[in-house]
Amino acid sequence: MNTLLLTLALIFLPGIIWARLDARYARQVKPTQSEFVVNVFVFGLTAYLATYLIYRIPWVAKVASFNLTAIALDDAEVAQTLGRSVVDDILVATAMAFVLAPAWLAVQRYKLVVRFLQKIRVTRRYGDEDVWDYLLSSDDPRAFYVNVRDEQTGQTFTGFVDQFSEAPGLRELVLSQVEAFDTATGEPTIKVARMYLARDPKGMTLEFPAESANIEGAPPPPEEDSHDGP
Repeated sequence: MNTLLLTLALIFLPGIIWARLDARYARQVKPTQSEFVVNVFVFGLTAYLATYLIYRIPWVAKVASFNLTAIALDDAEVAQTLGRSVVDDILVATAMAFVLAPAWLAVQRYKLVVRFLQKIRVTRRYGDEDVWDYLLSSDDPRAFYVNVRDEQTGQTFTGFVDQFSEAPGLRELVLSQVEAFDTATGEPTIKVARMYLARDPKGMTLEFPAESANIEGAPPPPEEDSHDGP
């Protein structure tokens, strides 16, 4: 790897870290390669912008300055312009990525942008995810307790949602305190502490029977499993 490529890799490090965290924990569907590259650029630019604004604080400006623009793109000059101050800029921006990425994940998790848009009544949409994710990500305790009507086995499984995830063509649930009944007759079939279900979306129906938010024996809110990004 020549010096220029190494320098570009260092420059894009904050964006790569942030984009990886976004792909791993914020997204239900693995981003395409082009989407990932765009995210690297946008997140990296945001991290450097935040770094620049920090350097604009008067007491910080007295001891440090933002020198990233001093990097030359001519491979013969890169080694000379990649000084310690520029490396410091990159390290600070990388630290900013570790700070801003969790904040971004919180914005995604709690749908803050969508809620703001709903508050000012410019949209009724809740986001890009489907209703499955929206319901099971809800903070309403009534969404933690479900009846799962399983067409594959002809049973209905009742329990608390511990974890859930969505993969292409597959819905996954981990239930606790599970009781199962024959859907047609209502006869009890099994009773187990935990159960994993993976079904085609068309073969699984969820019901939310709890009428009160105070559900006795309810576990903590369910965790959402994500899939690795690029």
